Amino acid sequence: MPSDRPSPPSVKSTSLTALPSPAARLGAVIAIVVGSLLGGVIGWALVDLQIDEQTELAKFVGALIGGVIAAIGMTVISILVLRAMAEWRTGVRLD
Repeated sequence: MPSDRPSPPSVKSTSLTALPSPAARLGAVIAIVVGSLLGGVIGWALVDLQIDEQTELAKFVGALIGGVIAAIGMTVISILVLRAMAEWRTGVRLD
């Protein structure tokens, strides 16, 4: 026996996503790499200026520490920016 109720309209499944666009992700990766390189240069220069007995190992360690600290900082900032962009684009707060 056929039903007298109309069938529900087809609904496209669209879901909100917090995934940033590929261009935004690429920009974040480039910013992290550039920030890390510049942090390494700053670390190297700081050790070069501060230590009288200049050894290559000390300069390398200064560059490594500076690069790691800068990379961590740039990663945190990039994540916050990408989240803010996703919330702004969707209009929904992502908790």
